[in-house]
Amino acid sequence: MVAAEVRKLVERSVDSTGSISVIITGVQDETNATIMATEQSTKQAREVSGLMASTATLLEESIQATQRQKSAADQVDGAIQQIREAADGSRRGRRAGPTPPHSSTPWSGNWTAPFRWAARSEEFGYRSRRGSPHSTS
Repeated sequence: MVAAEVRKLVERSVDSTGSISVIITGVQDETNATIMATEQSTKQAREVSGLMASTATLLEESIQATQRQKSAADQVDGAIQQIREAADGSRRGRRAGPTPPHSSTPWSGNWTAPFRWAARSEEFGYRSRRGSPHSTS
């Protein structure tokens, strides 16, 4: 009888050892899967971090480009306002014109007159000194 009891106890121990071995193998497999998933998540987190840094750089460049475009648009707007003011002044009879390079005051007369005079003088046979029939060169 004692031998039968010992035999049953040994059989139960072998069965329990097999069950424990299966449980340990399952825990090891799950642990390995968790480690692999964690490594994959870490790799993806690094990739996302790199993409975020790249996106931040591109966003900053976009902001700077937009600021440059706004500055250029403001300059164009200022030029348009000056043209509009000159045109309005011209319609009202004011003499508005460009400022010659050697003076800080606007020209008082029609700034195109010298060009028209030069063109008309050539029509009547007058030439500049370089092309004058009376020059010695």
